[in-house]
Amino acid sequence: MFSSDQQFVPSRILSARIKRINELQNEISDQTRQLEATFSENKALKKLQQRHMKALINFEAKEGSLSQLFVRHNTEVKTLRELLRNSKMQGQSMSRKLQETNVELLKTKNVLHKLQKLSEDKNLAERNEIIQQLSVVADKLDNKEKKIQVGNILQQKGH
Repeated sequence: MFSSDQQFVPSRILSARIKRINELQNEISDQTRQLEATFSENKALKKLQQRHMKALINFEAKEGSLSQLFVRHNTEVKTLRELLRNSKMQGQSMSRKLQETNVELLKTKNVLHKLQKLSEDKNLAERNEIIQQLSVVADKLDNKEKKIQVGNILQQKGH
């Protein structure tokens, strides 16, 4: 019995070693799989990091262009407000000139009316002279009316 135990011991040792080798090989396989998984995860993380960097660069570029867009917009608004203010001032100036011309037209009409009454008076000796003055005033009146019409047209186009 003893001899069979002696034969049995080396086979048990050999079996234990084989078992240990198998365990170590399994552990190596597990470690290799973990290492491969870590490598592929690392590779995926690097790709993700590159995408994030590109997105960050694009965002920074867009942010910079947005600030430039805001500056251009503010400049344009400022210019348009200035143009509007100048346009209003020109409109007010045209309105004042038109009003002054209308007042002048009324005065000229009054003078024309008085001269017409005087020209109809047959007792006047200077009738020819008054008729000449009347025609000069009538011409001035026509010219002023034309200016007023042109001013009205310009003012309508301006508004």
